Amino acid sequence: MFYARFLDSKREVDDALAERLDRIRRLKVTVAFPFLLRVFDAFDKGWLSHKQVLETLDLLESFVIRRSICNMPTNQLRRMLPPVFDAAGGAGSDFVDGLRKQLGGKRCPDDETFATQLASQPLYSTAEKNARLRLILERLELSFNHKESAELSGTQIEHVLPQTLTPEWEQELGEGAEEQSTRLLHTLGNLTLTKYNAELSNKPYEVKRSDFANSHFVLNRYFAEVVRWSPDAILERGRALSQRAIGIWRDVGREPNAIDSEKRSSTPPVKVRFRDDQQPVTNWKDAFVKLLKQFDASSPGLLSRIATEQTLAAVISVDEDRFRRSKAQIGTVYVNTHASAAQLQDWCGKVAEIGRISANDFEFVMPDHVAPSKWKATSVPPVRIRFRDVEHPVLNWKDAFSKLLTQFDASNPGLLKRIATEQALPTVVSGDPSRFHGSEVRIGEVFVNTYASAAQLQKWCRKVAEIGKISSTDFDFVMPDAADPMHEVQVER
Repeated sequence: MFYARFLDSKREVDDALAERLDRIRRLKVTVAFPFLLRVFDAFDKGWLSHKQVLETLDLLESFVIRRSICNMPTNQLRRMLPPVFDAAGGAGSDFVDGLRKQLGGKRCPDDETFATQLASQPLYSTAEKNARLRLILERLELSFNHKESAELSGTQIEHVLPQTLTPEWEQELGEGAEEQSTRLLHTLGNLTLTKYNAELSNKPYEVKRSDFANSHFVLNRYFAEVVRWSPDAILERGRALSQRAIGIWRDVGREPNAIDSEKRSSTPPVKVRFRDDQQPVTNWKDAFVKLLKQFDASSPGLLSRIATEQTLAAVISVDEDRFRRSKAQIGTVYVNTHASAAQLQDWCGKVAEIGRISANDFEFVMPDHVAPSKWKATSVPPVRIRFRDVEHPVLNWKDAFSKLLTQFDASNPGLLKRIATEQALPTVVSGDPSRFHGSEVRIGEVFVNTYASAAQLQKWCRKVAEIGKISSTDFDFVMPDAADPMHEVQVER
């Protein structure tokens, strides 16, 4: 019964499940079917919820996409997937968390590796890889959540820079056109969706750009603000799409980096800092423009040089008509401000890199309610923990975590026992000594899980504090400093 649905998602009456099963089918992951049979059997018996099954299918898709893009051996899946249901702890409330642990870590590429490979490697190749590419482009298109999404059936994969170089295209690419074409032709930045593949063919970019302006696909609106389809423009679009892909196929086992979570927030900053100077801002565009002005003032001619050399053609130009939707003038150049918060931040980082401005020199200062990302998600352990006015030396992240929870429990007697009894955090605190399979510490009458990354331990700390109504200003992980007399305490034992 279930197997038939895996082969033909139209047999699945639940639209959300059918949509996900169809994507799994298109990825040709038949090796996952034995695992999925057990998942759907548990769902049918009421042991797994609808939400858990959806999350499982999303995790599996991310796992497969990330591994395939990073060229990790597919034959390993035959060994990995069949036992993963039991290894994740079987059906139950913690199944998805267990699955993350089994599929994550070294088995699944992290965000940086995935984005880099997705943006740089040739994706258009064999029939199987092209089916995967089509799925990737379709999901990128749908990720824009357009209220009137274009119909995707009948679309074809279009190379903006065509597969056959013409004299016009050699001029478009500039010096080393043939070499650049070989390198960039089949990469993500040069690929899109269209229903007019034959009509577009080898036409010059200015003609294709005009045709794309009439496209119903959001993916193709990008070209309206790119005057020249240069190698840099192709790479820039590839990077932008790969960053978007991170949000679609999320990391399977790692906690999102605290800094990246804050960085990608749509909540605007209240100030920007450049070195010792801070300025209030009203929104992301204001923040972006003010920082670029500071960059240009500290490195005179920086923006003009970027515009002249077309290093960031999608961001900075001397042409007043270049960015028709939204722009700001800084000196003699025009800056594109029609972008998401994440994109504006990425552009800021690129301008700083070109100007050799250190990442420590500037900052988007977020409002207090966004903040509890005061600790960097790092594997370097703290040297001390602080709870209110008392500090304690620690050896590693696990030691820091258990000592802070001990302090929380002492300040709020019975807090951890209540969390365990009410199962408020069943993956963290339990009254069962065998619950965490030997990777726990005992605090009073309960057992606390310490088998987690540094980022996860910090997150659990915040959750316990929140339940106990302990302010985030009451505690801190004190990180090592080169001048810190306790610096050597940081060594893990």
